[in-house]
Amino acid sequence: MKPVSARIRALPRQQGATLIEVMVSVFLLTFGVLGLMAAQIRSVSSISEAESRSTIAQAAENLAEAMQANPQIVKSGTRAVRNYTHYLNAGNTAKELDLNADPGQIPNPLWGTWDAPAKETQSGITKENLAASHIALFEYMLRQTPNAQTLSYVVCTDNPVPSEPTVNGTTVNFNCSNRGSTVIKVAWTNRPADAKSQTEPVYYSYQLQLAE
Repeated sequence: MKPVSARIRALPRQQGATLIEVMVSVFLLTFGVLGLMAAQIRSVSSISEAESRSTIAQAAENLAEAMQANPQIVKSGTRAVRNYTHYLNAGNTAKELDLNADPGQIPNPLWGTWDAPAKETQSGITKENLAASHIALFEYMLRQTPNAQTLSYVVCTDNPVPSEPTVNGTTVNFNCSNRGSTVIKVAWTNRPADAKSQTEPVYYSYQLQLAE
């Protein structure tokens, strides 16, 4: 008998990925996506802070210019000096603004809050009247701060190198020394970019010292 030869065809090599390889790939992809999300949240938070700080800085600079144009001139020894006591918050006490309230119309910087006859004639306007109008316009601008959740400010006197505001819980201490140069200080919190990842508010501050 003749031997019978038969060809045995080799099975093709298995292709594709194992379950473990797939799981590792999914894990690495998830880790990368979470990293990108965290970076995105930090980026949004930084942009939010920059927008708020820009608006607050503009409002403070406008108030400072108005104050320097409307000072009280007092005698100190043999020379006359400027001060801004008619702008200072009573007792250096901070004022917190209600950001949910309707800001209303833009205050008229020439009229302010005095009675109707004075508005109509623009007579009898005192430095205190004008200061009240400037503060009203300042508060109006602060209420336009984008992304702000809480906001408070003080116009006070402080040391030549003003102290930074500090926070105790949810209470802001502006640390005014009640002597020295006039300073505009603002402290605020922004709405969190991700409410789930932020349990405590982050406070920001801005201050502007006036030249006496």
